[in-house]
Amino acid sequence: VSVEELELITDPIPAKAAYGWDLQGNDVYKDTVITSFILRPMSAVIVCDLEDVAPNFLTVGDRCAYVVMKDGSKVPLYGDSAGGGIQMLQTEQEIDLEQVVSVLMPDGTEIKVP
Repeated sequence: VSVEELELITDPIPAKAAYGWDLQGNDVYKDTVITSFILRPMSAVIVCDLEDVAPNFLTVGDRCAYVVMKDGSKVPLYGDSAGGGIQMLQTEQEIDLEQVVSVLMPDGTEIKVP
């Protein structure tokens, strides 16, 4: 039986999410807490406590998150859509969830598989 999805968050983790732009076109951030990070073979869903905004977690540092595999390879996760405190991510290749070690967020935060 293959794993259909992984929940990576056992305890909420602090993060920053962009939610818009200032007059100069720079990203504007809010502090938030990631309460759920569900990883699936072709996508991921990040849920945070900013229910009134479309959070973007892929703006601090690199523009994608990486799924780190047991063999050391990394599979990029790209932003898809966001709204209501939820950001959807997509990947271009299928992920074997049983081989996942962690997800590396663009700001350097590593979320390990529990």
